[in-house]
Amino acid sequence: MNSALQLPLLPPPTHGPAEMRRSVRGRGSISLAREDEVTIARTPDDYAGHVREMIATWGEFELTVDDFLVEGARAYVRLTQVGRHLAPVDGLAPTGHAVWQINSIVYHVADGPIAEYWMQIDRAGLRAQLCAAT
Repeated sequence: MNSALQLPLLPPPTHGPAEMRRSVRGRGSISLAREDEVTIARTPDDYAGHVREMIATWGEFELTVDDFLVEGARAYVRLTQVGRHLAPVDGLAPTGHAVWQINSIVYHVADGPIAEYWMQIDRAGLRAQLCAAT
């Protein structure tokens, strides 16, 4: 029995994320394996550097909050990030094409600021777009 998660294969971006989500029905599927978790500790300066790297890789990307839920000291955010592939990603040369990805983040807030967070990124969907563009 194959217990791999089956997700729709997304077409390369030619229009906005909402239209792309609606266009998924009826397409083929791919099998995905879970990536190993990675923990990254960042200071505010480290985080600022990370944002600069993101801008170098994706340009002046756009973030759209699709869902925002709060319960106690935890907040859940599902967002869509849209940008352009301007720098190498996972060994793939820049294409200049528009790409989008969906992220889910749980924030833990303690005494005002964010104390920690956990993020899941649709890296398989991103990689499918990058491979289709090359």
